[in-house]
Amino acid sequence: MTGPAPVPQYYLYGRLEDDAAAEVELDFLHIEPIRKRSGPNDWTIRPHSHPHHLQVMYLVRGGGALDIEGRSIPIAPPCLMAIPAAAAHQIRFLPETDGWVTTAATSFVAQAAMGDARMIETARRAGVFPLAGTGLDPAHVEASFHALTREFVYAAPGRRPAIMAYFITLLVALMRAQAHETAGRPRDDRGQALAL
Repeated sequence: MTGPAPVPQYYLYGRLEDDAAAEVELDFLHIEPIRKRSGPNDWTIRPHSHPHHLQVMYLVRGGGALDIEGRSIPIAPPCLMAIPAAAAHQIRFLPETDGWVTTAATSFVAQAAMGDARMIETARRAGVFPLAGTGLDPAHVEASFHALTREFVYAAPGRRPAIMAYFITLLVALMRAQAHETAGRPRDDRGQALAL
């Protein structure tokens, strides 16, 4: 008797040979519009995982459902989504859904977290996190994804530190959205020491 077929593993969703041929930095970060891979796949991202990469998505319009860890979670923009490394998942987007997906190496995420246990935990928590009621400004979150995309596509001096800075901003937004869902409001961290 044979078990279920293994879930495909990718860096970027698609065919395995695409990862080898792609001009990507596997130990760094990639960002692209959600529609780039979703549209050509009838807005359905079939079950798969990313063994060594965290995905953070921001949806500005559309919606759908994220199937992860035995749960089906509705997606209602504006929202952030987190898919931890190695988590098997599938996404059924509504047609014309728009936003961004970042795929970041776990080593890059660890650098961005700067040893902050809450940031590391943020990267390990799967789910869909609406922005409504969190105090997060959707326009600011969207502008951060735009800025990260701009830095990603240009080869300007300081590219990597700028990408790191914008990615940290996204992780903080995700942490705050997760904190709101958990406790109903973000924790006051003004007494915490700053790590620079």
